Amino acid sequence: MSGRSTAPDDVPWLSGACLAVGAELWADLGGFDDDYFLYWEDVDLSWRATALGARLEVVDDAHVVHDEGGTQESRGRAKSETYYRYDIRNRMLFAAKNLAPADVRQWRRTLPRAARAVALRGGRRQFVEGIGPWRGVARGMLEALMMAGPRGKP
Repeated sequence: MSGRSTAPDDVPWLSGACLAVGAELWADLGGFDDDYFLYWEDVDLSWRATALGARLEVVDDAHVVHDEGGTQESRGRAKSETYYRYDIRNRMLFAAKNLAPADVRQWRRTLPRAARAVALRGGRRQFVEGIGPWRGVARGMLEALMMAGPRGKP
């Protein structure tokens, strides 16, 4: 893993919305990690694949239709409570499972900024219209901090 970026916003990955993986590599990876729910499982899979020597590629001429919005939207632009919780939580799960303790501490320090960025994807208005977004962000941050352990030691 030497030479691989571990900065929180600079991890190369492919979207799980449409992902093709050969059967042998899939078996070597053991598939998706069951500890993830909804978000970051594709980042984790991409990370583990490159650790095994796989190369991530984007096929420019592929055409895929992905129906999104089930967990992301609750009304209008706002995202769901589930979206906030698991996007924030699983970011730290990825770090705790894959990065060195010093990097986990860095990700823990950037958690408030990252949680804010995730929360604002649904716009500011949602935070005056209901408790759901607040609850999702709070649960996600609490679970993320528990994963990172005290002072970022998983």
